[in-house]
Amino acid sequence: MIKKLRIKNYKGFDDLKINELSNINLIGGENNIGKTSFLEAIFTFYDRINPQVILKPLSWRGIPISLKNNTPHEIWSPVFKNYNIEKPIEFQFDYKDSVKHNVTISIERDAISAIDPEKISKFDNRNLQQENISEYSLHVKSVIDKEIKQDTFLYFVNNNISMKINILQNKIKPAIFVSPSVRSAAQDALRFSEIYREGLEEEVLEALKIIDNRIKSITPLAISEQESIVHVDIGIGRKIPIYYMGDGIVRLLEYVLAILSTKNGVVLIDEIENGLHTSKQKDIWKLLFTLADKYNVQVFATTHSKEMTEAFVEFAIQNNLEEKSNYIEFFKNYKSEKISANIIDIETLQYKILNSKNFRGD
Repeated sequence: MIKKLRIKNYKGFDDLKINELSNINLIGGENNIGKTSFLEAIFTFYDRINPQVILKPLSWRGIPISLKNNTPHEIWSPVFKNYNIEKPIEFQFDYKDSVKHNVTISIERDAISAIDPEKISKFDNRNLQQENISEYSLHVKSVIDKEIKQDTFLYFVNNNISMKINILQNKIKPAIFVSPSVRSAAQDALRFSEIYREGLEEEVLEALKIIDNRIKSITPLAISEQESIVHVDIGIGRKIPIYYMGDGIVRLLEYVLAILSTKNGVVLIDEIENGLHTSKQKDIWKLLFTLADKYNVQVFATTHSKEMTEAFVEFAIQNNLEEKSNYIEFFKNYKSEKISANIIDIETLQYKILNSKNFRGD
């Protein structure tokens, strides 16, 4: 579990430090304050061996990306603070077991001379000429307790991303990003299929009954030779795609699949209240706390909802879970434009809510 972290020069963050993270972390703040970017930063840290590490969060936001029509500078620069590629992105994560993990992401202009076309990674195994390799490469370096575990370069070759691997030996815990703007029925079916093989489908079934207790069973069914969709039996004589049942039930499915697919890892949930009625929010928190504890998953979730925050506080206090829960308030110094984060313990947060005090970066 991450106990504290530091994010430098990533998107809107100059130098963000958070020193008291917990099992379940709820994040609040005004619009455009960096809540989603914070989740994306954590995901990028865990996704760093993926050649699509920079492109994936951009695609989640609906940003069209063309390797053919954009220069490497235009592709890489949006994730750097103020598009300034001269300053590297730095992640520093400290874990509960005292492991310290540093990752830097930088732009290298002269790394091209170190890239031998005959030794290009299997991401692109064609015979290539030196002039087809782009000038700007993305250098990802990972150090755990002073030992280098990853030293890789991402670069463009004939409008494709390739990876040159100098060192890549660390095993990375998984992370899953869940957002109302990112949805894939095929991916949900794939995750559920894996869970089904492990015999954990009852966990999913019982969770979905929080919203609709008509659901008798759940299973992935093929809709073509290449694709399956999760179906449910609600007692009407045939199984139906779960996506016909409304946004709330689909969101809940995504949360449960993410946790069950990410044992000992991290789940990142953007706008956790989206699609969920206020009457169900306390039950949702009960489910998330229970599953996260059972499968050793650390959860980070953003919210704009006062009601969702109230349900979070109420459940944590009633069940003596103050030490396993945190509220992180994001705010901006409007003189320096620097984004900072303030940890509010659960009892203080309850006081602020009951007394109409500010707690959402106001």
